[in-house]
Amino acid sequence: MKKKITRVLFSLGMAMSLFATQIGGALIVEASAQNDINFEFIMDDGNSIDGEDGTEISGETGVEDSNSEDNEEPLKMEADGDTDPEIEFGDSDSNNGSVFQSDSEIEIEESSDTDAFDAGEKDAIEMYASYNSNWRYWNQCQSDDYYMRKWGCAVVAQAKLLYETGVDRSSTFNPDSFFVWERNNGYAEETTYQLKTGYAPTAYASQKGKNLEYLGNWNSDANQLWFNINAGYYTIVKVPGHYVYLDNEKSKATGQLYCDDSSDSTPFNSPQPLSRYSSWLSCYVYRSNGNGGGAVDSGISTSWSEWEDNVTETNACIYGKIDVSQRVQFTGAGVSIWDDAGNLIHQSSEGTSVNYNYMQISYNLQTELGVTLSPGRNYTYQMFADFGGQRYYGNKKTFKTAGQSNKVPIGNVDIIEGRDEAVYVRGWAFDPDTVNSSLSIDIYIGGEFVQRITADQERPDVEKAFGGVGNFHGFDAVINTKKTGNQTVDVWALDTNPQGQNIKIGSGNADITIDTERPEVKVSFDYVGDGIISYEVEVSDKSKTKVKFINDSVVYPHTIYETDYSMQKIHRFTFDTQEITRKSTYDLWCLKLIVEDESGNKNEIRGMNWTDVYDMTKVQRIVLLKGGNNYLLDELSPKEEQPYYITYAVKSDIAKVENYEIIPNSVGVTWLASLNIKTGKIRASWGKLIEVVDKEQVCLNKEYAELHTVGDTVQLASDVTPINVTDKSVTWSSSDEKIATVSKSGLVTAKGEGCVDIIATSKINNVQAVCRVNIKDTQQRSNGGTVNAPTVKVPTGSLNLNSILLKERQKTNVLKVSGLATGDYIKSYSSSNKKVFTVSSGGKITAKKKGTATLTVTLASGKQLKAKVKVQKGTVKTSKISVKEKNVSLKKGKKYQIKASISPLTSQEKVIYSTSNKKIATVDKKGKVVAKKKGKAVITVKSGKKKIKVKITVK
Repeated sequence: MKKKITRVLFSLGMAMSLFATQIGGALIVEASAQNDINFEFIMDDGNSIDGEDGTEISGETGVEDSNSEDNEEPLKMEADGDTDPEIEFGDSDSNNGSVFQSDSEIEIEESSDTDAFDAGEKDAIEMYASYNSNWRYWNQCQSDDYYMRKWGCAVVAQAKLLYETGVDRSSTFNPDSFFVWERNNGYAEETTYQLKTGYAPTAYASQKGKNLEYLGNWNSDANQLWFNINAGYYTIVKVPGHYVYLDNEKSKATGQLYCDDSSDSTPFNSPQPLSRYSSWLSCYVYRSNGNGGGAVDSGISTSWSEWEDNVTETNACIYGKIDVSQRVQFTGAGVSIWDDAGNLIHQSSEGTSVNYNYMQISYNLQTELGVTLSPGRNYTYQMFADFGGQRYYGNKKTFKTAGQSNKVPIGNVDIIEGRDEAVYVRGWAFDPDTVNSSLSIDIYIGGEFVQRITADQERPDVEKAFGGVGNFHGFDAVINTKKTGNQTVDVWALDTNPQGQNIKIGSGNADITIDTERPEVKVSFDYVGDGIISYEVEVSDKSKTKVKFINDSVVYPHTIYETDYSMQKIHRFTFDTQEITRKSTYDLWCLKLIVEDESGNKNEIRGMNWTDVYDMTKVQRIVLLKGGNNYLLDELSPKEEQPYYITYAVKSDIAKVENYEIIPNSVGVTWLASLNIKTGKIRASWGKLIEVVDKEQVCLNKEYAELHTVGDTVQLASDVTPINVTDKSVTWSSSDEKIATVSKSGLVTAKGEGCVDIIATSKINNVQAVCRVNIKDTQQRSNGGTVNAPTVKVPTGSLNLNSILLKERQKTNVLKVSGLATGDYIKSYSSSNKKVFTVSSGGKITAKKKGTATLTVTLASGKQLKAKVKVQKGTVKTSKISVKEKNVSLKKGKKYQIKASISPLTSQEKVIYSTSNKKIATVDKKGKVVAKKKGKAVITVKSGKKKIKVKITVK
């Protein structure tokens, strides 16, 4: 019976490589090292076979050839004298062996009945991995976990981040231990790992009681990465199919970008140039807010304290103290100092010999370190101490020098892109001396100054990165130029101090072409009401455009609307016919639209596809009920005139004309046109506006009434619209007959003190209208007189909003009144400018056109509550999302309703809910969470570009 090899043992005190392959019936084992190697093959019967370099061992080894029934070929052991620190097992022909590293004793065990060195039996090999002692050179191929070796580059990069920032430097911490934590806490799949979120390191730091902030997943280019380095940020870079950790120290020392890479085959033992990757897709950016040295190996813990004094315009004294949980031998200490742009301006290290459980460090920056500071600027320092063969960092501490600063501008160019006879540039910049002011940006093309723009657009990412500088430091512009071909574009930020230093924040090449194509245009319109028409123009063009509307009539040519060149591809505006002073007897306007791009190419549209505008102040408006009776055209025009004219509706899907009747088809607005069959001309003075609605409306002669004693009466009258409603009768009712009653004819009689609603209900579709009646006093004097109702001594009340933002034509009832004094009530709502917005008697606001006006709520006591209403052309976007709870624990099967609030309340962007793991917890479109199984999941609440996360723990 053949013996099977179950284990191979080689003992040596240095790194080596081993390669085993089957050739015919022989097993060839080759190892590399500087010294002789001893081999020991452990057989399945417990016996062993020993050998040295170059030895051939005969016997039944269990190695079989497919062409041989039996094999007794020897084992051959060879060493080539190399020092390659690898151990390989696999098929030498296919070159698909796995690579492992060890500094000492290696054991390879075979637990199956098949050949011990079959490369396909990976699960039969027990691997003992050892990560490099230098954390920068941790590699995924050193992992004990198969999935880590295959996909663990992101985990390794995150582990390096946690070690460098001092979150965890314990002897048990490495990428494998962090991978286990990620799996247990829902940040990694059960088997494989893909980087789906940048929050895993921050969550781990929080659990350790350390402060690590995730700044976001940013676009990645050389300028951005250097910005991260200079700002003292830590960066994981995503490259095609891989993640690497940016080496700030090596990059600063060489002036080139370096990364601490991770490999699934051959480990990297030195920083690698980032340029080895063809592209950098994005970067995950972190800021450490001071974690000290973290936990020290061997169970020793440290804590730091830092402070400074004697801070002047050019100098400061800084101090630091490290306390250690036991007595240690300190061997060195030092400090690193950064300016407010993130540049390392000084780093010093000195030897020492202190054997104690603490050490104090102090420096006079100017006299001891030769560092001269600048007035009015922020500086950050971080001290460190060496003992036990390791360096332990203190917290980063920031102070500001005295005096007035003059810092250079800070900025970055995100995009430089060639267009047709133009260059598109996008980026951000600000002056640290005047963060509340917008910076001027000069654009040079081909070495020549072309245009000055302003960095005043919204860039919340800049505020998030720097803190306290504000959101409006972005620029986004198309720069016209007559230069063509490949041109160098330079972008300069101008110091706000005339004696300051201007900085070039970006440079690049752009291919500038020539545009000869006319813009493509789509036009739509709608009648808003009160003589206002809303237009929307959509432009498809490579460059920015401007739009011009004119009245193209011969009698009265007039420019109605015109824009400057704009990056917007959709132009919206409203045309208020009530603001036009007529210079002719014509009621019909002939509109012409002219769209021109920045290259001078034009597209003109005449007639506007039946959207010519009637003067709404003169046009008769007829409201009809959809599905109601037809309306006789005789009532619009004398019958004797009709044989000379053909009358039709411009939008026949809304209403059409047949047999002298208007037939309402669907909800909307259209015009009636009248064409003279003899002359072929439209009769301009005959414009009729037809509005079709989907339900009737009950109108009352009063919406509010006051009575002062029992027996007082008030007569209410009703009307039911539109005009083609045949049954206009209503039924009357009272909400409380103890306070007031109402007759069949609408006569209201006071019965008792209080407020009551008198309701009129139409007999068709039960549409209602309400009149609020307030009976102030029901007491009668003995002589028949009445006693005045008690007044509100101290009127109170407040609005839930001081300002309301709306888009043109948007309607809302978000305004609420609360806290009214006893007996007080809302008497009326009013708008200071009905062209901007209107408000109903119930408080519903309807936006009309761009502008700002005041909404006033008047109480019966006379007190007035006011809110500003701003109407804009663009969509109202979400600026903030908040939730009641960010961490929720649930039992399996339980439910939880996420209560999300958005600002502003009038946002038109939908709230969307999603879960990171449907197996743990699901969430529906209304925010209801259902716990599925034990684990952790993250629910993301998103509206527009804003989002917030709710962590769900299922127990």
